[in-house]
Amino acid sequence: MKPIIQNIDEMKDSREMLESKHHPFTTIFIYILLLIFLSAFIWCWFAEKKIVVDVQGVVRPNENIHKVSNLLGSKVLSVNFKNGDKVEKGKILYTLEHKELDVQKSSLDKSKKDLEKEISNLEKLKKSISDNKNYFTDSKDEKEYYNKYLSYEKSKKTLTIIKR
Repeated sequence: MKPIIQNIDEMKDSREMLESKHHPFTTIFIYILLLIFLSAFIWCWFAEKKIVVDVQGVVRPNENIHKVSNLLGSKVLSVNFKNGDKVEKGKILYTLEHKELDVQKSSLDKSKKDLEKEISNLEKLKKSISDNKNYFTDSKDEKEYYNKYLSYEKSKKTLTIIKR
């Protein structure tokens, strides 16, 4: 290569820069950067993008929400459904321990039986008074009403004697 000689007045800074020979590292660095940008652009254009957002939250339906609560405090023996499962009408959700309820039920059954016997005896007393005949026996169950009817008869006789 033959050196070019120019007049110093014709030389300007920009011309010096354009005519100067670049360092080979700069050229290689620019090509590497262009290759990286080109490969990134091609990857962005053709790659499949999955849009996933990880967040914490609660999903609730707009309607048909039912809250299940127990009226009586008791120990839960078994739960038949998991939280969020679909439940059909009539299915058993959970089972409770019911020892206290059994005792209360037996007590109420006994009270009911006693009250029914009381009603039966009162109706028999009413019939005895209206018929003027003692329908009671001197048994353990009817003894109280047997005595009440006898007392009624005695009071009635006393009143009839006093009225004469």
